[in-house]
Amino acid sequence: MTVRPIIDAGPGLNFLSINKERLLIAVLGPLSAPETVRDEVFRKSRQDDRFCAAATVWRKLTGRWIQILPDDVTPELATVVHRISGLPMAERITQAQDTSEAPPLTAEVDSSACSAVPRGSGWDRNDG
Repeated sequence: MTVRPIIDAGPGLNFLSINKERLLIAVLGPLSAPETVRDEVFRKSRQDDRFCAAATVWRKLTGRWIQILPDDVTPELATVVHRISGLPMAERITQAQDTSEAPPLTAEVDSSACSAVPRGSGWDRNDG
């Protein structure tokens, strides 16, 4: 089994809001995201016009290209959260951090970079 990279809300919002999901997946492959990240993408897409497209694109990718991970606290998760944040899991959960405050990507990207993902693969919003 291949381990999927875990995406945070900031990169998700930025790439998906400018419809560069093909580039994101061409580089990283299928992704995972915690429920909290999904919820933040949906919330920010409703609240901020810069990110309005992100939720629509996210919904089309969920399943095959974005796997949602439960936010259930497990001993393994608590260990990783403590190692990364330096805080016990119970304390870290109470410190909501909005990671999507960075301005959205605006740079033009050469579309040839997306050619690694074949059209008709089932996840492109323009497919069927």
